[in-house]
Amino acid sequence: MRKIVLIPHIFICSLICLFGSVPPLWLSSKNVMYPETEFISAIGTGWSAEDAKAAALSQLALYFDARISVDNSSGYSLSESNKKASSYRYADGETGVISDIDLPAVQFSEPFYNEGRDEWSICAYILKEKAAEICASRVADGIKEVNSYLSLSDSSKGVFQKFSLVSKALKAGEKLKKDVGTLSVVSPGKNEVLEEVYRLIETCNSKFNSLKQEMVFSVKTKNDSTGVLSGVIRELLEGNGFICSDYNSNFLVEAEIKTTESENQIGVFVRPSVFINIIQTGENGRVLNSYSKQLSKYGHKNWDGAYGKAMAEVEKDLRANFMSVFY
Repeated sequence: MRKIVLIPHIFICSLICLFGSVPPLWLSSKNVMYPETEFISAIGTGWSAEDAKAAALSQLALYFDARISVDNSSGYSLSESNKKASSYRYADGETGVISDIDLPAVQFSEPFYNEGRDEWSICAYILKEKAAEICASRVADGIKEVNSYLSLSDSSKGVFQKFSLVSKALKAGEKLKKDVGTLSVVSPGKNEVLEEVYRLIETCNSKFNSLKQEMVFSVKTKNDSTGVLSGVIRELLEGNGFICSDYNSNFLVEAEIKTTESENQIGVFVRPSVFINIIQTGENGRVLNSYSKQLSKYGHKNWDGAYGKAMAEVEKDLRANFMSVFY
C-alpha cells in the first residue's frame, strides 16, 4: 500500500521538475503561438533576461526598417592616489534600447532560462490589429498638426514667422512619415493615407525652400577678435541654404561673446557667454528670436591657452545649437 501511494508522489514530483525545464512553445514554434496573420514577433537571446529583451526588440524593429541599438550605460572616472592617476570604466547594468521609431503595442512573453546553454530567451510580439488602431490615431493627429502649422503660416505676416511655422510643420511631417510607415507594416493596403502624407510633406518642403530664399542675413559681432563667432554663424547659415550678404539684407544676426576671468594656484580660467539676437531690419530693429548660453569655465596654464579652449567650446556649442533659433 505504501508503494502505491509513493509511486504517484514520485511521478508527480518528476513531472514538476521536467515541466520546469521544458522550453515554451514560442521558442520552438513561434508562428504557432503568434501566427503571422495576426502578429509580428521576434525572439531574442542573451546572458540575462534584459539582454534577451533588448535583442528581441532589435529583431522586431527590423520588420519596421528601424535602426535600433543596445547601449549599456557606462561612465568614466578618474581617481588620484599617492599622486598617481588611475582610470577605470564602469557599467551600471542598465540596458537602454534606442530606436528611431516608436514600436506600437509591444508585449513580451515570460523569459525562459536554458540552463544547458546558460542563456535567456524572450519573445517580443505585436498584435497587428491593436497596433493598427494606435498608428491610425497617430497619423490622423499628425495630419491635423501639420495642417494647423501650415494654416497659421498662411495667415502670418512676417517672413521669419512664416518660416518658423513651416519649419515646425516639416518637423511634424517627418514624424508623421515614420508613423504612416509603421501603419503600412501592421496594416498593409493604406496607400491612400501614405499618398496623402507625402503630398503634405511635399507642400511643406516647397514652402520651406521658397521662404528660405526670401531671407537674406547680415552678421554683426562684438568681442569677436578671432572671428570665430562671425565665421561659424555665416557658415551655418549658408550651409543650411540661407543667403548671407552685407547688402540688401532683411535680417541681422547680432552676436556677442562675453567672458569672465579667474585664476588660482593651478592656473587661469575663462568662462564664456554667448548672446545672439535675430533682428528684422527696416522695422525699428524688432528682435524676432534670440539665443544665449553661459558655458563652463575652461582653464590653462596661461591666458592664451584658456581663451583658445573657451573659443573652441563656443564654436562647438554654436554648431550644435545655433540653428534651433530658426527651427
